[in-house]
Amino acid sequence: MPESQTPGVHSDVTPTLLGDLSAAPRLRPYSRLLRALARLCATRPRSILSIALLLALACGVFTLKTLRFSSSRTDMLNPAAPAQRKWRAVQAAFDVTADFIVLASGPADECETALDELSQRLSQEPQVFSKVFHRLDLPEFSHSTLYYLSEGDLRRLRDVLRVARPWLSALAGKQGLNGLIPSLTSNDPALTVRQMTPALPFINRLLRGLVENLESRATSPYLSPMGEFQPDASALRGRTLRPGQTRFYNTLPDGRTYMLLCSPADTSGTFSVDVKTVARLRQLVAQLSSHHPEVRLVVSGEPVLNTDEMAGAQRDATRSGMWSLLLVAGLLRIAFRNNWEPVFLLLSLGLALAWSCAFAALSVQTLNLLTINFATILVGLGLTFGIHILYRYREQRAAGASPEAALQATIEKAGRDDLVGAATTAIAFWALHFTAFRSAAELGLITGTGVLFCYTAMITVVPSLLAWRDQGPDAQLPTSRPNGLARADCAVRARPALVLGGTLALTLYSLTWLSRVGFDYNMLNLQPRNSEAVRVEHGLQRSGYSALNAVVIARDVPEAVRQSRALLQQPSVSQVDSVVSLLPTRVSAKQPVIREIIRLSRGLALPRPPRRMEASQMLSLLSQFQLLRRQAAPAVQLWQSTSSAAAARELNVLLARLDQNLDRANPGPVQESLRSFQAALANDLTTQLSRLRQQTDHAPDVLAHLPAALRVRSLAKDGRVALRVFARHDIWEREALERFVQSVERVNPSASGAPFLIYDYLEELRTAYSTSGRNALVVIAVLLLLHFRSLLLAALAITPKLLAVLWMIGAMGLCGAQFNPANFLALPLTLGVGLIFGVHVLQRLLESESESLFENSVGPAVLLSGLTSIVGFATLMLAGHRGVASFGLVMTLGMGANLVSSLVTLPALVSLLRRLGWKPKGGSAGSA
Repeated sequence: MPESQTPGVHSDVTPTLLGDLSAAPRLRPYSRLLRALARLCATRPRSILSIALLLALACGVFTLKTLRFSSSRTDMLNPAAPAQRKWRAVQAAFDVTADFIVLASGPADECETALDELSQRLSQEPQVFSKVFHRLDLPEFSHSTLYYLSEGDLRRLRDVLRVARPWLSALAGKQGLNGLIPSLTSNDPALTVRQMTPALPFINRLLRGLVENLESRATSPYLSPMGEFQPDASALRGRTLRPGQTRFYNTLPDGRTYMLLCSPADTSGTFSVDVKTVARLRQLVAQLSSHHPEVRLVVSGEPVLNTDEMAGAQRDATRSGMWSLLLVAGLLRIAFRNNWEPVFLLLSLGLALAWSCAFAALSVQTLNLLTINFATILVGLGLTFGIHILYRYREQRAAGASPEAALQATIEKAGRDDLVGAATTAIAFWALHFTAFRSAAELGLITGTGVLFCYTAMITVVPSLLAWRDQGPDAQLPTSRPNGLARADCAVRARPALVLGGTLALTLYSLTWLSRVGFDYNMLNLQPRNSEAVRVEHGLQRSGYSALNAVVIARDVPEAVRQSRALLQQPSVSQVDSVVSLLPTRVSAKQPVIREIIRLSRGLALPRPPRRMEASQMLSLLSQFQLLRRQAAPAVQLWQSTSSAAAARELNVLLARLDQNLDRANPGPVQESLRSFQAALANDLTTQLSRLRQQTDHAPDVLAHLPAALRVRSLAKDGRVALRVFARHDIWEREALERFVQSVERVNPSASGAPFLIYDYLEELRTAYSTSGRNALVVIAVLLLLHFRSLLLAALAITPKLLAVLWMIGAMGLCGAQFNPANFLALPLTLGVGLIFGVHVLQRLLESESESLFENSVGPAVLLSGLTSIVGFATLMLAGHRGVASFGLVMTLGMGANLVSSLVTLPALVSLLRRLGWKPKGGSAGSA
């Protein structure tokens, strides 16, 4: 059709900035290009289709060979960011990687055995796992154990050896327990007090063990009269230390949960490798669990959390993509009432996605937790352009135009308006590319370019398919005219004041939620609710541990000791793990006491193996115990006024319990208990004294004998020491994370680690999306102004989008939803996505004053494209990954709000403006 005869297009339109509604520019350059493209599609459809298919095939092969996935959050940050530079400096000096964590709970001996077996199996697969660590084996520790006792325990041990010498000597004699009892008391209570007071703790422990042995008939655990000692080194606190001990298992601060650490052999962060490594670890743990049913083994750690999250997001995206494809195909089939045109749209979208994937492989090469969403976003956007092409083409054919003329008019009009929508949407994404947040920048680059690929496919492939189908005799294609929607549209435009009043009320309500819809920074809340790794992480947090820990580097051991003390003084720090915590404290002060203990132990005779207790000896022993109680009773009264009153009362209680369990007339039931206790006592004292004799007064050089798996994590070749710092509170929460990061930085400004990376990740994410949203809004407004050459028209075109953003936030508040690191992308996204709705509606309103939008192609096209976008995003709400589901919810609300504002509010607003005196001359922006 000649230009002068094109309906609604006039050549005498004068562009003005604030003039009438129809003021519009003639952007001849791209109009001429669109005309040429229309002729090419009409005359050479097979050539265009062949080129598009071959290009898609080549892109698919290139993508499969090049595109990779990464589950590492480190890859999501700008490499030049301060946190990244610090982390690379740590990695350059230490082999620091995020560890897998295997926790074991249950009976102690079973846990130790299970982890020993698991460690052995992991070590047999060096191509998969490295740096396996679950216990410390320090043979040289056996000669220096005393240095790890506190000064108080050392003095107590020295006093026991001093004052218990007569009783220990008696036990070493032939009579055993029979020789011990007479040496404890005398007929003189004052003498008994003098003799027993220094040794009361030793005597009470001896009697407590004996009484419990008798009461349980030798089934209770043996209690040593030498007592238990708590290690003075912070790394071993909460454990029992025995002289000569050389093996220490790695446990949580509670001392009951055992922990194994290991690292992946492949630290590239490649998702496919991480998935195989995590799966193999879980397989080994499951096999081990079947052999140790009493032990509960669970797998966690930052790489497990990241891999599970990436796998969940990928799985959910695939599932929702399939549902989206099925539902969208059904919608298209219902709308177009044939199979050809839905296939045309979906084929064109598939080609555009192939091109976009190849561009992603070429530009960024690796997709991560955020950029993996680009395909889902394009599926929700790409069909819009093609739907408008199809509806406009159907309208032109129904009006009697030939296929070639219909294609030309369609591409000139719908293609022109689609171009504006594609450009504004691409700009909204490209604005992300100029932010400091690397992952957001990559997402903006890929998706913005992908939008243009979608537009290109829809403007070339769809028309070519239509031309190929419609070759031969012309066939009239009736345009669907939903009369009910047309009547509703006319009613809206007839009552603009009512509609705009409702719009104002809804907008004011939404404004009340602007400051109330918060931001949930906790990335654990994005994971599936039933994730075992998340449950384990919450348990670790409650114990003062976490998969997240800061890393502080000290230049040498003394500096590490000072920094460790300074960090532990911070309220937000629960513990500091480092090899310096294995070093004994106050070595010089302990040395004289240790030398005396060694001297005293070497002067004591070792108990002899006890002979079998005869009946006569048993009766004699029972008599001695009864005599002990009678002679000790007066002494207990004398003790009441001394500092030993509590110990004396305990002695009296123990003697009473002992008397209750001794039956002189029937000694048989307790005879075996006494025999077993005497044997255990002799063995214990022999072992303890032997190990004390083997002690040396030289302080141990523990750092020189560390296991390789611990050394590589903790000590650099130049002497620097790595300290791992754990938070007291849940640092997945924003406030606790910020306090922890600031506390650690106060001690060491060069601190790094996962908390710092996540803190920067969240900060950059929020800043990137907020900044890019504002920047995109400005650029889109300028682009619309250039397109329409009228401030009023540009404002009208962008109004539905601004209202949609506000309404989306209001709907989120009503639903109780919050922004989070996954769905916050919707904020800048909604500024560009769906803007095309308002552009198409405004253009058609300028062309026709009285015709309903649903009496031509624009209304159905906008409605259908909006519904396909809503369906595409709504399927994400089915995802088990809560971050993906929340993104689907927010985008569904935004697209729904945008559809309503474009089809209801904008027509009412234009109608009201016309009533106020604007008299458009007809025409459309951008006409040729």
